[in-house]
Amino acid sequence: MKENKQALMKLFSLVLKDRAKEEKPTKQISPELLKYFSRKELIEIINHIYDGVIPEEFELVDMENAELLKVIGDDYSIISYVTNKWSKEVSSEIFEIIPAEEKKEEPASGSSSVSNANSPKEVPPKEEATEKNKK
Repeated sequence: MKENKQALMKLFSLVLKDRAKEEKPTKQISPELLKYFSRKELIEIINHIYDGVIPEEFELVDMENAELLKVIGDDYSIISYVTNKWSKEVSSEIFEIIPAEEKKEEPASGSSSVSNANSPKEVPPKEEATEKNKK
């Protein structure tokens, strides 16, 4: 699915655009969408729909792909699963980057890591400023 990320995003946008134009909401699965998912991923989508607690009436191992699609029932369920998965991938990438940045040059104890640009500018004492104004 990672290789097809760009294609899936385009397809999702088309599906959502078409759905936005519909006056009556319909539950359907776009045939183009299905070519991007394996049987294993279809089962993962069903798992996502039911939050890991799949009803006993569904024997997923024995079901054909067409039956799995009936259980999924709608493009939105597929979009929800994929966007959730992408979100988790992005989050894990961010968490991998943050510790690496924190390990970069930590200041020695007692020294300040604040640059001169961020430090407050020295202001001359008021007495000196007023003496210059008197001359």
